[in-house]
Amino acid sequence: MVYIGIPTYDGRVHKNLANALQKATANRYPKTTSIITCSILTRAFNLLYAHALNERKNGTTHFCLLHDDVVPQPLWLDEMMRVMHKHQADVLSVVIPIKNEKGLTSTALDVGIGDEDPRWRVKRLTLREIYNEYQPTFTHEKLLVNTGLMLVDLQKPWVENVWFAFEDKIISDPKVPGDFKAVGVSEDWFFSRRARELGAKLYATREISVLHSGSADYSNSSMWGSLGEDAVNE
Repeated sequence: MVYIGIPTYDGRVHKNLANALQKATANRYPKTTSIITCSILTRAFNLLYAHALNERKNGTTHFCLLHDDVVPQPLWLDEMMRVMHKHQADVLSVVIPIKNEKGLTSTALDVGIGDEDPRWRVKRLTLREIYNEYQPTFTHEKLLVNTGLMLVDLQKPWVENVWFAFEDKIISDPKVPGDFKAVGVSEDWFFSRRARELGAKLYATREISVLHSGSADYSNSSMWGSLGEDAVNE
């Protein structure tokens, strides 16, 4: 059983998401879907994840987090399970572009960029890099994945020791003595770091096509974007 959790801020989801859920699988994998409304993003994620963990006693084996503005291709769940099994991944995350014209994604490498503190400023991968430099499904010892469409295998002990959290802090600005700046770690990268520490095998993939919908639809199914790589001032 796959537990699909959809967090929302105000109870609304993309108009095409219901159809995507209906066409998630060709009846290969039983699934249940839960939509939760909460203004605190990480709490919504944790409520869904905790429920999935509790449902293991009723046959749940996988947790899928799906954002309310991400619309995946038909049979997306079948494809994610195929890719996960092929690579023996513990966590499989679909590469999803950020909603702008730069082609940046929130799939990243946990390495510093420029002279920024690597804890707070990591290297995000662009679609151009992902298509030119990586296999369609790939891993890296420093991989940070996003949660827009993420599948977690719940059948190993480490899954009971991870959660979603924001880390926020105000630090001295090394470039401007006497000034301060706000920094943070997003919930997806917090989860990734924690899972990696516990030995989980994280993979990212572009083998599942999605649209990240906002004022326009941003697709991961081709190489596009104004940026070739992440930069300090982006």
